[in-house]
Amino acid sequence: MARLERVVYRSDAASIVDIVAYGQEEIRLDSQCVVFVRSGYFAKRSNQTVAIVDPNYVVFGGASECLFAGDCKHFSACTIVRYRDVITASCSPGCAIASSRAFFLQAQLLQDARLQRHSPEAQIFGLVCETRSDAAIVSCAHSRLVTEIRRLLNESPSRRVPLEAIAGAFYTSPFTVSRVFHRETGIRLRDYSSRLRLRKALNLLIQSRKNLTSIAIDLGFYDESHFSKAFRAEFRVCPHSVRKY
Repeated sequence: MARLERVVYRSDAASIVDIVAYGQEEIRLDSQCVVFVRSGYFAKRSNQTVAIVDPNYVVFGGASECLFAGDCKHFSACTIVRYRDVITASCSPGCAIASSRAFFLQAQLLQDARLQRHSPEAQIFGLVCETRSDAAIVSCAHSRLVTEIRRLLNESPSRRVPLEAIAGAFYTSPFTVSRVFHRETGIRLRDYSSRLRLRKALNLLIQSRKNLTSIAIDLGFYDESHFSKAFRAEFRVCPHSVRKY
């Protein structure tokens, strides 16, 4: 059980904190934070309810809320962004679907701040405004079936899990899995899984030296071309431009 916490940037108005957690480490939230999960998943506890939060969601913190790193096979990581004036003015606590643009902006922000390229306050302000403008608070507390499916997908984000295999793991039909998952999350299971893999790919492009072909194959895409097409559709930029950045 351990947690690595690094303050990447801090000023009177804003901060960026990078957290990597192993085991069920507690992370206390406040009303001035926005949390992006980069890998793995966290359990969000608030008012006796527990919800699973993964890279497809963003969390707007509340004074009585906390996150616990999930029981992943490896580790869970998140970025906590604070910008006092924007968040306290318009933010209510809860979870929202993290848009592709918001996820891309936070990955870019974290990398810029790590490399100390420039003062990130304008980027932090832009990210928080972008996230708030897209956000509609939704529930991450789902039925046991959907919660366990999400756990399964997040524990193996590097592979493409067939619908039939997911249904077989929970002794139900592919039709039931698809219908229940879409009804509760508002996202098709195939799209949900694809977003997890593409968000992992974005992190790998920024943080690793793996070539595009290796990333594509490791994440369950047929080849580099298939991966690049999916990546462009998700983030509106090509993988090569991210790597050059």
